[in-house]
Amino acid sequence: MLPKRVYNGPMHAGANRVRVTESRPRDHVRNLSVRAGDVIGVGHRNQQFPEMRWCTPEQGHSGWMAESYFEYTSDTEAVVTRDYDASQLTVFEGEELEVLDVVGEWWLCRNDRGIKGWVTSPHPRGDRHRRSLTDVTMTIDLHHRRVRVVTACAREQVQEIRIRAGESLFVGHRNQQHPDFVWSATEDGHHGWVPEEYIEFVAGHTARARRDYDSTHLRVAPGETLDVLEQVEDYLLCRSASGVHGWVRASCVEETEEP
Repeated sequence: MLPKRVYNGPMHAGANRVRVTESRPRDHVRNLSVRAGDVIGVGHRNQQFPEMRWCTPEQGHSGWMAESYFEYTSDTEAVVTRDYDASQLTVFEGEELEVLDVVGEWWLCRNDRGIKGWVTSPHPRGDRHRRSLTDVTMTIDLHHRRVRVVTACAREQVQEIRIRAGESLFVGHRNQQHPDFVWSATEDGHHGWVPEEYIEFVAGHTARARRDYDSTHLRVAPGETLDVLEQVEDYLLCRSASGVHGWVRASCVEETEEP
């Protein structure tokens, strides 16, 4: 996710809420995540969005970051002044979100479950008639991804693990076949494979869940149509017509343009 130009309009904590009028999954990207006080390397400026610089933390993934989130200590180094996470938020039609920050056409929002992430704002670049955020109904107009099941895909017999945002974890080895997954265990003894992008490393083998995760696989049948919420390697997090969520192998489905 690439945040864009900073909107300097009035922001009042807790007072700005929007309603989503069209569902949209988050993009599957390796997100930059840093905390206030972290030292980062600052690289080239984004030509399309000149307020963005390519930043590299001492640990974790590199990515684009707004200059308003850090202070320079030299031409190529800076200190992060406030926590920043480029994760996008999966949103659903009718859902209400609290707007926490605005950076150009991207809004940092929090849903009713307390999960935070970036979503596209309804204001196109150059819009001179910005309305108060409290009066806006958000329209998420990016492409809605749907797939059709082509091969029967039974639930895989995997060690299921469910975690909540903010939960502490013990992190072990990386999956050799699926390197984006790491073996993780909760404090109450549950363990299983968790996508690395769902966790934030703290120190050594300890980590913190960045957002909710459930490893449950979805039982599907040929001809069934699913909404894709996100993708990690060759696994898709999908929602069935009955509203059940779960993971499905990408090899079991094909893209469809069905409404």
